Amino acid sequence: MARSSFYVDEDTFYHRLDPRVKIIITIAQWTAVIVWMSQIYLQLGLFIFDIILAYFTKSLGALKKLVYIMVAVLITGVVGWSLMATGPTTLFGPITLEPVLQGVATALRTAIGIASSIIMLCTTRNEEFSEALTRFKLPYRLGFAFSSALRMAPTLIGMTTTVRDAQRSRGLDLDSGSFFDRFRKFVPLFAPAFLLTMRGTDQLAMAIEAKGFGYQPNRGNYLELKMKPLDYILIALSIIFVIAAIYISVKNLFVVYELV
Repeated sequence: MARSSFYVDEDTFYHRLDPRVKIIITIAQWTAVIVWMSQIYLQLGLFIFDIILAYFTKSLGALKKLVYIMVAVLITGVVGWSLMATGPTTLFGPITLEPVLQGVATALRTAIGIASSIIMLCTTRNEEFSEALTRFKLPYRLGFAFSSALRMAPTLIGMTTTVRDAQRSRGLDLDSGSFFDRFRKFVPLFAPAFLLTMRGTDQLAMAIEAKGFGYQPNRGNYLELKMKPLDYILIALSIIFVIAAIYISVKNLFVVYELV
């Protein structure tokens, strides 16, 4: 059976935080990596912080599944920047150090964005996420749309797994051959998995339409969100962190490299 969300059912301190706080912490990290263009040491420190946080929130398993994506981004970033930009420090031939560092920094920014988002999704139920967006004065339809979109990725993965197992039971060999041979065998599985997912989405749309969803501008919710002292403290620390990140960027502190 496909999982309907990324949520990991654990009882950690991060799970117990108000979902609004987790959204604010995630946005604070996104802001930092956007303004830290050349502060690679600070980006690395923030990435290590996310890895430690993922360990304590039991989200490390979900991150491990995305290692190949992060490695691909790292290789693509280093190669791309090495071809498009130059710096004053020569490594070998036409390759200079600064574009390589820029590629690493790009990969770190992407990794931080992925890690912080996965941690938030693994520690926040879909209904909590939807209610948090509503508490931010966003329309409840938008919150429902976001929470439904979050269900799509694990649902598609689950459907692909189901189709793969069904084809294996019919004798399809997906494990032999080179990497490209195995990838070629997987391509035909995506079409039925995608169609099954679209069918489920269409059924969901008909179900919520039949129940009158969206008829009223406001709606009630059984979920009650209450802020605790720790939540307020973390919000304050997130605001201070964002201000410090912008200050560091404006003052060009901790700059590691400069491109020509």
